[in-house]
Amino acid sequence: MPLSPRKPDAAQAREYGRAGARADSLDPPEQLVRLCNRDVVTLWDLLVVTISNVLCN
Repeated sequence: MPLSPRKPDAAQAREYGRAGARADSLDPPEQLVRLCNRDVVTLWDLLVVTISNVLCN
């Protein structure tokens, strides 16, 4: 019986979020999808995506 994958703790989730938000090669909608798929979405993550959307459009 396979074990379920361990969920990342808050520090790991924040680090994944920073890496996702800094990835300039991603389109802004793809960034938002990646953020929403995580367990923890911080206000900072949403602010970074919003600012990148405003600047890129």
